[in-house]
Amino acid sequence: MASHIVERGPWDAAVRALDGSVLQSWAWGEWYRHGGFAVERVRVDDPHGTGLAQLLIWPHGPVAEAHLPRGPVLSTDEVAPALFTAVDEVCERYRPLTLTVELAASPTGMENAARFESGEERWCCPSRTMVVPLLEDESLLGRMRKKTRQQVRRSERRGTKVEQAVPNAANLMTFYALLEETSRRTEFDIQPLSYFESFMRHLADEAVLLFARAEGGVAAGLIITCFGHEAIAHFGASSTELRAPGTTAYLYFQAMRLARARGCTRFDLWGLPDEDPPPVEGAQPQGSRGGDWRGIQHFKVGLGGYVVAFPPPLKRRYALQRASGEHR
Repeated sequence: MASHIVERGPWDAAVRALDGSVLQSWAWGEWYRHGGFAVERVRVDDPHGTGLAQLLIWPHGPVAEAHLPRGPVLSTDEVAPALFTAVDEVCERYRPLTLTVELAASPTGMENAARFESGEERWCCPSRTMVVPLLEDESLLGRMRKKTRQQVRRSERRGTKVEQAVPNAANLMTFYALLEETSRRTEFDIQPLSYFESFMRHLADEAVLLFARAEGGVAAGLIITCFGHEAIAHFGASSTELRAPGTTAYLYFQAMRLARARGCTRFDLWGLPDEDPPPVEGAQPQGSRGGDWRGIQHFKVGLGGYVVAFPPPLKRRYALQRASGEHR
């Protein structure tokens, strides 16, 4: 039986019970709704189990594009056909040209769910990431690269303090100033301040803003979410002047400890390059710049996790006549 959930509590409880991602949480959907998306939440319960899918639908005039990030959330693979039958019924109302599913796990059992084909272009989720098991402190440090572990301990001895900051206007401006510095230094594009303000407002129960303070002020910042068993590091930034070796690693270490205290068992560092970049001969990479991800790769690997490679996205193409101008 398919149903459309209209209350946050039951939806999030079901997603958590099936170890689903924050990208399938109620708050994540509301964040996208604020950005102009339509959001539909579909639940199916049948003899095979329970299936959940939060659809994010972007309208383009008479047509639309539908997305399902880090989903669906399934109790068994066998419930996938029934769930996507219900998803198709929802999509009929919005007339999307395509539905793109960015899977959280291998697509076992989904081959016949809705005539999917393998896609190449990802919408919002990385193809690979690094996940750190949230063990007790010594084991957490023991998994790190030796130099990273030494830097974490040295940063603590230097008196670096990590604090959870209230996400008010002043603190978000401080974080954004760090992000602007990082953008100039690394040549990566960033979203406007309003993007992060909206994120922290809509994910107020899941998101945490952390600062690492050195003697001269805030040296680095990090925004994570904690949802169910998983924490994700979404946005990080650091001061060009105040950061010292190990400051950011120490910030991540403390973020992992906080996530563990909140009941999380794993920490997703959110994104690696699609393929391992070539190593830097004879030196540690000094940082990433533009399309050069070697510094990011080196930093994340040093935190002692394991690589998770996500399957290619699946794409469902709906009737091409929907592009003809037919309105729903």
